[in-house]
Amino acid sequence: MPDEEKQKRPGRIILYCGGSANVGQMTQTVAFELARHGVGRLLCLAGIGARLKGFVTSARQIEETVVLDGCEIGCGKKILEDNDVAITHYFVMTEQGIKKSYQSEPQPEEVEHVLDAVKRSLPGTATALFPMADTLK
Repeated sequence: MPDEEKQKRPGRIILYCGGSANVGQMTQTVAFELARHGVGRLLCLAGIGARLKGFVTSARQIEETVVLDGCEIGCGKKILEDNDVAITHYFVMTEQGIKKSYQSEPQPEEVEHVLDAVKRSLPGTATALFPMADTLK
């Protein structure tokens, strides 16, 4: 690992696998809500998967990495592991009781449930307010 990647920069990035099922759609919604509320900044998972140097270097340099996968296949996690990017926090939507479906969209109450679970698990976000009612309807 090059020297510039050994020194971690403070901050938090959020990466998500936006797969083709409802749980993939949910990762995107949750990731954008987290970023919108200042929990972290989004970084493109596809850029890392494509091994684009700037994306990979940025992901390796940041102090905290949040990964959201829709299901147990774990595409996001595998992409980061294949590119030697450390994962600080890892969440799988189906492990939060959400049933994977290719015929339905994530329901607002499911998104709120997952968002609440994620924010309670991340340092410094347990008491943050996430007013979801207006944004999900």
